Amino acid sequence: MAGVALAGGTLSTTSADRAQVSATTSRAQADLARTAANAALHSRNQSAASEQACAVYVEQADTLVVGPYTQMAAHLIATQAVVVEHHAFA
Repeated sequence: MAGVALAGGTLSTTSADRAQVSATTSRAQADLARTAANAALHSRNQSAASEQACAVYVEQADTLVVGPYTQMAAHLIATQAVVVEHHAFA
């Protein structure tokens, strides 16, 4: 009877050890998952910031490039209107 009790105690200890190892492994995997999730969130935030910076850059580039061309086009149209008017009434 003592041998059965001893074997039962050994099985309980082995089972408890396995449960502890399993819990430790699960905790480590959860920590890795949390780290990966935080990295993904950081990446998403950086992506959003980059997207915003690109939008600002494009808007500024449009202002710097389109503005002068718009002025040149307006000046050219006004000049052509004067030339047409001059030839029409000359």
